[in-house]
Amino acid sequence: MEIYKNIQYYKEIFSTNTFAYSIMRDEKPPEFTVIVGDNQTHGKGQKNNVWISNPGENLTFSIIFYPHHISASKQFIISECISLAIRNVVAQYCPHTTIKWPNDVYVGDSKIAGILIEHVLSGSAIAGSVVGVGLNCNQLQFPDILPNPTSIKQYTGQDVVLHEVLYALLAEFHEIYCRTKSDTASIHTNYLQHIYLFETFSAYKDVNGEFRGKIIHIDENGLLHICDELGKIRTFFFKEVELVLNNT
Repeated sequence: MEIYKNIQYYKEIFSTNTFAYSIMRDEKPPEFTVIVGDNQTHGKGQKNNVWISNPGENLTFSIIFYPHHISASKQFIISECISLAIRNVVAQYCPHTTIKWPNDVYVGDSKIAGILIEHVLSGSAIAGSVVGVGLNCNQLQFPDILPNPTSIKQYTGQDVVLHEVLYALLAEFHEIYCRTKSDTASIHTNYLQHIYLFETFSAYKDVNGEFRGKIIHIDENGLLHICDELGKIRTFFFKEVELVLNNT
């Protein structure tokens, strides 16, 4: 791929995001440098979780880029770009692929990919970003501690060629990301079109306990709007609410 001239492969790595963030901050490698790990010994997930992946069966990688044109207050657009890119590629293999707010990718009711985004900020601007992706490709067995995992092979019954999926994802992300310089509105609209459980009453949990509601909107800052059964609109930032699995 012409745009991704610096793809670095590691047989074993502590964490692609930890390594990518370190070199982005200290060395400032070329934009769209990609760190790919065949085996992550300490893969990072959201909420300080680990990302568990069998060596050689899935994709775990991080992309370094410098979105100086995006202000820190508008950083959610990056989350939309990468989640859409993954959704669009996975949907070529698995129908019913959606985005669970803010940026997990689901096939049906099962999680197939997770995303971790880390920024270096400079005042009100983003000096550099690392987007980390874990995509389950050819793994069939998962630890019991993972509540609802799936993979492309679980759905299709066929192995995928990892580097082909990687190149497709990188190309898709680059195409969507480049549009942030001129047309963020269409990216946001497209993101909303693929939200998991949109307008579907489901069980959620916040600091006050469980409630039932339906997602009615996600604004451009990533704020989630849920209408509960009494018609009250509740709004949440990241980590303030979670879907209660198996109660949808």
